Amino acid sequence: MEPVLSALKYFFYRLLTLAITLVGLVTLIFILIRSIPGDPARVLAGMMASEEDVNLIREQLGLNQPIYMQYFIYLRNLFTFNLGVSFRTDSPVISEIMARLPNTLLLAVTSTSLAVILGIPLGVIAASKKGGKLDLILSTFSIAGISLPIYWLGLILILIFSVELRLLPAGGSGTPLHLILPTVTIALYLMAFIVKITKASV
Repeated sequence: MEPVLSALKYFFYRLLTLAITLVGLVTLIFILIRSIPGDPARVLAGMMASEEDVNLIREQLGLNQPIYMQYFIYLRNLFTFNLGVSFRTDSPVISEIMARLPNTLLLAVTSTSLAVILGIPLGVIAASKKGGKLDLILSTFSIAGISLPIYWLGLILILIFSVELRLLPAGGSGTPLHLILPTVTIALYLMAFIVKITKASV
């Protein structure tokens, strides 16, 4: 029971860390966007647009407000899911996100479930075989999994199973085969942490 509680504590800790990171990230994005030289309203309207049209776009985007008000409007829109309209597709951004949300949730659930189902037993085994070959193998896996950036792990799996062996698709969605590589990539990364935490808790 204790390993399960430790894994849950770690999960909620990561969730809190993610929330803080997201707030910091959106703040940094706001600062970087506002630091770019030029007038975004002029860019959107086009160089041949009249000053009246540019001012209208500036008002629609809230760019005529003080910078602190722009920041609060930016945060409010983010947290109320009022993300505006995509300049590329001319569709509401929230609609674009919702169209991709089912696949994202499916990937999150499958990868997390796989990591927990395999990670906790492996952590218990590593603890029970402390100092043995199996413990060494699992500890090495854990350290490597934590140290290796997840995108590198994903690229390695794509090179092996998609490019070299041609067994699995490198991207896309629509079939269970498309889910395997991203699920395994995320699960291996999470498993490395779960094995380490479980071993330390037993």
